[in-house]
Amino acid sequence: MIFFARKAGGRDSFIGHGVIQEVLLSKDLGNEERKICEKMGWKRKILLGETVARYAVPLPVKDILGEDSPRGNRLHGYPLTRGQVAEILSNLNV
Repeated sequence: MIFFARKAGGRDSFIGHGVIQEVLLSKDLGNEERKICEKMGWKRKILLGETVARYAVPLPVKDILGEDSPRGNRLHGYPLTRGQVAEILSNLNV
């Protein structure tokens, strides 16, 4: 599962999630997609399954991870525990 986050209402917030179906290396992509990945500096393409949800109300990261949570780009790749995932999913207004 992957969570999408951005600044919403002045706070870093979870705004949705999706289920990862497959991850492809850029070398395994077609020529056009590989060029785009190289231009953007991406090394992988993430394919999401049918389950992609956008939250009706953004969920502030600090409400789930606490005051000592990472901020901004430090959230990129931040691993969540099963308990944190369960907390996010239980607070949804999808």
